[in-house]
Amino acid sequence: MTTDLGRVKSAPGNKYDAFVASQLAKAESRIRLLDLTAALLGFAALGLAYIVGMVLCDSKLELSQHTRQLSLYAFLAASVVYLFFMVIRPLRLRVNPYYAARQVEQLLPGAKNSIVNWVDLHAQPLPPAIHGALGQRAAKDLSRVDLENAISGRRAAWMGGFAALCVVAFIVSFFLLGPSPFYSRLARAFNPFDQVSVSTRTQLAILKPEGGNAIVTVGRGVHFVVEVSGKVPDPKAPDAVKLLYRYEEGDPWLERLL
Repeated sequence: MTTDLGRVKSAPGNKYDAFVASQLAKAESRIRLLDLTAALLGFAALGLAYIVGMVLCDSKLELSQHTRQLSLYAFLAASVVYLFFMVIRPLRLRVNPYYAARQVEQLLPGAKNSIVNWVDLHAQPLPPAIHGALGQRAAKDLSRVDLENAISGRRAAWMGGFAALCVVAFIVSFFLLGPSPFYSRLARAFNPFDQVSVSTRTQLAILKPEGGNAIVTVGRGVHFVVEVSGKVPDPKAPDAVKLLYRYEEGDPWLERLL
């Protein structure tokens, strides 16, 4: 939680005030660090989710260039808004000292708002005896608190878990599609302005007839030799490599297993 309130300062010459101020400064730093960590993990998860979603959708639906352009614009706009409100803007503000005090007091059932009262009254023109008692009570309560436990990192942990799930989805989609198809789909997602060819897991190279073209007289056969590299499908599987041919342009396609 952030606000534009100034950082709490201790009164000169009061050792209790100095201790309380230093502990609250540590609490504020931890809050800022955890908020920044959670925000960056959320942004990483957003990017990975976009990559996985675009790659899988493109592999199934063959997204048009216009659709991929709109998707990229939407992702960039969402990224700018997210980074501004979740990273840049919080960094320009100070952590609310009242929020930091309340977070610390959650582990002190008997504190009776001693730390919040110190934040609220330490700069007021109080009698020295009251001021000293206020600082002493707050310092005593703060000395019993472990700031690592007082400032919960649950939000950062949840964001870390979500980012880890996105990493797992990224790895699964990478091996599911294969390296070359995955990278080509990724290039299509982030460069939708050029015609990027899609790589396949199985590559075919026609060795005979040379160049893939041949002139054949009527009644003579044609010998085909094809080099299959990459993932070689099972000849009995539905995606087995087949030769499609026809004798006339209007004839139906015939097929023969290679």
